[in-house]
Amino acid sequence: KDSDGFMTGLFSSPYLYIILYIIVIALLFYFVPEKGYVWIVTSLFLLGGGIFIYSRLRIPDQIDKEILAQYDKYETVDSLKVAIVCKDGKWGLIDYRGEVLQKPICDSIGKFHDGMAKAHWSHEFFYINHKGESKEGSKFMYREATDYRNGMALVYTRNTEYHVIDKEGNAIRQLPYTKIHPFQDGYAKIEKDNFVGYIRQTDFQETIPAIYNASYSVSEGYAAVEKEGKWGI
Repeated sequence: KDSDGFMTGLFSSPYLYIILYIIVIALLFYFVPEKGYVWIVTSLFLLGGGIFIYSRLRIPDQIDKEILAQYDKYETVDSLKVAIVCKDGKWGLIDYRGEVLQKPICDSIGKFHDGMAKAHWSHEFFYINHKGESKEGSKFMYREATDYRNGMALVYTRNTEYHVIDKEGNAIRQLPYTKIHPFQDGYAKIEKDNFVGYIRQTDFQETIPAIYNASYSVSEGYAAVEKEGKWGI
């Protein structure tokens, strides 16, 4: 992931200009003796500085086509005013001003859910928000990962454990399964002690206990299950 992200974000951030702006105002009051002159200069400086800061803070409602033309593929997200972009086969994230939020180094970046997107990099997954921010460290890299729902996501860690995590990457709880299959129709088949059951996608709670010998994926709210050689729904 981008190790230069902090410094890049600092010097491209409008808040740096706000801090410098306040410092200049303070210096004007200190060094210019004539109060009347100070107020005139300050007023003009406030007006110009306010316009400049607003232009730095404001993100346009639409992205310029010339910005998008720099990339091979793209997908805009109007609600967040960002675009997922591809350059030379690698994916990144920019805002509608064209500023790079995540350098194009990812193998893929999924759709945003709950303000978070799942990114695939070097055979593992991590999450980024709409500012391109992500948690640093190996504990936030996963072998498998789902999209966020209701502020939670299901991940398969490097330690071969299934965890439900919050948006900060903190483990809310560990799920005691040996295998969780992909979600289909809102449910996923689970395996535990050679038995199968199901968990729900909305909260990752076990809705059908792992007491069956075999089963098929859920379809339209139903699943075929087998126990001791007998099948049912």
